[in-house]
Amino acid sequence: DHYEGSQFEATFGLPHGGEPRAVCHGSTNHGDVFQLSSKSPKSLRVTWWYSFWRPCTAPFIPFYPSARSVPAALAFEVEEGVFSQPGSALMPGREKAIGLFRELTLRMEDSSMEKISTVRTCWENFEREQRVELSRLEDTISSESASGKNTVERELARFNGYRLGQAMRIVAEMLD
Repeated sequence: DHYEGSQFEATFGLPHGGEPRAVCHGSTNHGDVFQLSSKSPKSLRVTWWYSFWRPCTAPFIPFYPSARSVPAALAFEVEEGVFSQPGSALMPGREKAIGLFRELTLRMEDSSMEKISTVRTCWENFEREQRVELSRLEDTISSESASGKNTVERELARFNGYRLGQAMRIVAEMLD
Protein backbone atom coordinates (compact mmCIF):
# COMPACT_ATOMS: atom_id res chain seq x y z
CA ASP A 1 0.00 0.00 0.00
CA HIS A 2 2.94 2.32 0.71
CA TYR A 3 5.68 0.73 -1.42
CA GLU A 4 6.78 -1.51 1.44
CA GLY A 5 10.11 -3.17 0.68
CA SER A 6 11.04 -0.73 -2.11
CA GLN A 7 13.24 2.34 -2.28
CA PHE A 8 10.06 4.46 -2.00
CA GLU A 9 8.82 2.89 1.24
CA ALA A 10 7.32 5.40 3.67
CA THR A 11 9.26 4.30 6.75
CA PHE A 12 8.75 7.52 8.67
CA GLY A 13 6.46 10.49 8.72
CA LEU A 14 2.95 10.65 7.32
CA PRO A 15 2.41 8.28 4.39
CA HIS A 16 -0.86 9.70 3.02
CA GLY A 17 0.47 12.66 1.09
CA GLY A 18 3.67 13.42 -0.70
CA GLU A 19 5.38 11.66 -3.54
CA PRO A 20 5.54 9.14 -4.99
CA ARG A 21 1.82 8.67 -4.66
CA ALA A 22 1.09 5.34 -3.02
CA VAL A 23 -1.90 3.05 -3.67
CA CYS A 24 -3.13 4.12 -0.25
CA HIS A 25 -3.30 7.92 -0.25
CA GLY A 26 -5.17 10.57 1.71
CA SER A 27 -7.91 10.55 -0.92
CA THR A 28 -8.26 6.75 -1.09
CA ASN A 29 -11.78 5.79 -0.06
CA HIS A 30 -11.61 2.08 -0.87
CA GLY A 31 -9.67 -0.53 -2.78
CA ASP A 32 -11.00 -3.07 -5.26
CA VAL A 33 -9.31 -6.10 -6.75
CA PHE A 34 -11.23 -8.47 -9.02
CA GLN A 35 -9.76 -11.94 -9.21
CA LEU A 36 -10.75 -14.07 -12.18
CA SER A 37 -9.99 -17.79 -12.22
CA SER A 38 -10.95 -20.20 -14.97
CA LYS A 39 -9.75 -23.16 -12.85
CA SER A 40 -12.20 -22.60 -9.99
CA PRO A 41 -15.76 -23.92 -9.83
CA LYS A 42 -18.08 -21.69 -11.89
CA SER A 43 -19.55 -19.89 -8.86
CA LEU A 44 -16.05 -19.02 -7.57
CA ARG A 45 -14.54 -17.76 -10.82
CA VAL A 46 -15.01 -14.12 -9.81
CA THR A 47 -13.88 -12.90 -6.42
CA TRP A 48 -14.28 -9.25 -5.50
CA TRP A 49 -11.67 -8.30 -2.91
CA TYR A 50 -12.82 -5.10 -1.22
CA SER A 51 -10.98 -2.91 1.28
CA PHE A 52 -12.99 -0.26 3.09
CA TRP A 53 -11.50 3.21 3.06
CA ARG A 54 -7.71 2.95 3.16
CA PRO A 55 -6.16 -0.45 2.44
CA CYS A 56 -3.28 0.20 4.83
CA THR A 57 -5.65 0.02 7.82
CA ALA A 58 -8.24 -2.43 6.50
CA PRO A 59 -7.98 -5.92 5.04
CA PHE A 60 -9.17 -6.95 1.61
CA ILE A 61 -12.32 -9.00 2.25
CA PRO A 62 -13.51 -11.47 -0.41
CA PHE A 63 -17.04 -11.23 -1.75
CA TYR A 64 -18.57 -13.55 -4.33
CA PRO A 65 -20.97 -11.96 -6.84
CA SER A 66 -22.40 -15.45 -7.49
CA ALA A 67 -24.10 -15.19 -4.10
CA ARG A 68 -26.56 -12.82 -5.80
CA SER A 69 -27.16 -11.01 -2.51
CA VAL A 70 -25.41 -8.38 -0.43
CA PRO A 71 -24.76 -8.69 3.32
CA ALA A 72 -26.99 -6.29 5.25
CA ALA A 73 -23.93 -4.55 6.72
CA LEU A 74 -22.95 -3.43 3.19
CA ALA A 75 -26.25 -1.75 2.33
CA PHE A 76 -26.12 2.01 2.91
CA GLU A 77 -26.87 5.43 1.49
CA VAL A 78 -24.58 8.41 1.94
CA GLU A 79 -24.38 12.06 1.04
CA GLU A 80 -22.50 12.75 -2.17
CA GLY A 81 -19.49 14.54 -0.60
CA VAL A 82 -18.64 11.86 1.94
CA PHE A 83 -15.91 10.19 -0.10
CA SER A 84 -14.05 13.37 -1.05
CA GLN A 85 -14.18 14.73 2.53
CA PRO A 86 -14.62 11.78 4.94
CA GLY A 87 -15.26 13.89 8.03
CA SER A 88 -17.78 16.26 6.46
CA ALA A 89 -20.92 14.30 5.66
CA LEU A 90 -23.41 12.06 7.40
CA MET A 91 -22.52 8.39 7.28
CA PRO A 92 -24.03 5.24 8.69
CA GLY A 93 -22.85 4.34 12.17
CA ARG A 94 -21.08 1.26 13.42
CA GLU A 95 -23.96 -1.00 12.37
CA LYS A 96 -22.80 -0.70 8.76
CA ALA A 97 -19.34 -1.70 7.56
CA ILE A 98 -18.72 1.63 5.82
CA GLY A 99 -19.38 3.58 9.02
CA LEU A 100 -17.25 1.33 11.20
CA PHE A 101 -14.26 1.32 8.84
CA ARG A 102 -14.65 5.07 8.32
CA GLU A 103 -14.28 5.61 12.05
CA LEU A 104 -11.05 3.60 12.02
CA THR A 105 -9.80 5.59 9.00
CA LEU A 106 -10.51 8.91 10.69
CA ARG A 107 -8.65 7.78 13.82
CA MET A 108 -5.65 6.90 11.66
CA GLU A 109 -5.88 10.06 9.51
CA ASP A 110 -2.65 11.70 10.62
CA SER A 111 -0.85 8.57 11.75
CA SER A 112 2.73 7.61 11.13
CA MET A 113 3.72 4.37 9.43
CA GLU A 114 4.57 2.99 12.88
CA LYS A 115 0.98 3.41 14.10
CA ILE A 116 -0.41 2.11 10.80
CA SER A 117 1.88 -0.94 11.08
CA THR A 118 0.33 -1.70 14.48
CA VAL A 119 -3.14 -1.80 12.88
CA ARG A 120 -1.83 -3.92 9.99
CA THR A 121 -0.49 -6.42 12.52
CA CYS A 122 -4.03 -6.81 13.87
CA TRP A 123 -5.14 -7.86 10.39
CA GLU A 124 -2.40 -10.46 9.83
CA ASN A 125 -4.19 -13.20 11.79
CA PHE A 126 -7.49 -12.34 10.08
CA GLU A 127 -5.85 -12.68 6.66
CA ARG A 128 -4.06 -15.91 7.63
CA GLU A 129 -7.37 -17.44 8.79
CA GLN A 130 -9.03 -16.15 5.64
CA ARG A 131 -6.70 -18.18 3.42
CA VAL A 132 -7.69 -21.37 5.28
CA GLU A 133 -11.39 -20.50 5.13
CA LEU A 134 -11.20 -19.76 1.40
CA SER A 135 -9.71 -23.20 0.80
CA ARG A 136 -12.54 -24.80 2.82
CA LEU A 137 -15.12 -22.76 0.91
CA GLU A 138 -13.73 -23.93 -2.42
CA ASP A 139 -13.92 -27.57 -1.24
CA THR A 140 -17.50 -27.08 -0.02
CA ILE A 141 -18.62 -25.38 -3.24
CA SER A 142 -16.89 -28.00 -5.40
CA SER A 143 -18.63 -30.86 -3.62
CA GLU A 144 -22.02 -29.10 -3.59
CA SER A 145 -21.71 -28.38 -7.31
CA ALA A 146 -20.74 -31.99 -8.05
CA SER A 147 -23.62 -33.38 -6.00
CA GLY A 148 -26.17 -31.24 -7.82
CA LYS A 149 -27.28 -29.50 -4.61
CA ASN A 150 -28.83 -26.12 -5.18
CA THR A 151 -27.21 -24.52 -2.11
CA VAL A 152 -24.20 -22.78 -3.67
CA GLU A 153 -25.72 -19.27 -3.68
CA ARG A 154 -26.82 -19.66 -0.07
CA GLU A 155 -23.37 -20.88 1.00
CA LEU A 156 -21.64 -17.99 -0.78
CA ALA A 157 -24.04 -15.46 0.77
CA ARG A 158 -23.37 -16.98 4.19
CA PHE A 159 -19.61 -16.77 3.63
CA ASN A 160 -19.81 -13.15 2.40
CA GLY A 161 -21.69 -12.09 5.52
CA TYR A 162 -19.53 -14.20 7.83
CA ARG A 163 -16.19 -12.73 6.68
CA LEU A 164 -17.56 -9.19 6.73
CA GLY A 165 -18.93 -9.77 10.23
CA GLN A 166 -15.56 -11.05 11.44
CA ALA A 167 -13.77 -7.98 10.06
CA MET A 168 -16.35 -5.66 11.64
CA ARG A 169 -15.86 -7.31 15.05
CA ILE A 170 -12.10 -6.76 14.80
CA VAL A 171 -12.56 -3.08 13.89
CA ALA A 172 -14.99 -2.59 16.79
CA GLU A 173 -12.42 -4.12 19.16
CA MET A 174 -9.71 -1.78 17.81
CA LEU A 175 -11.97 1.23 18.34
CA ASP A 176 -13.08 0.33 21.87
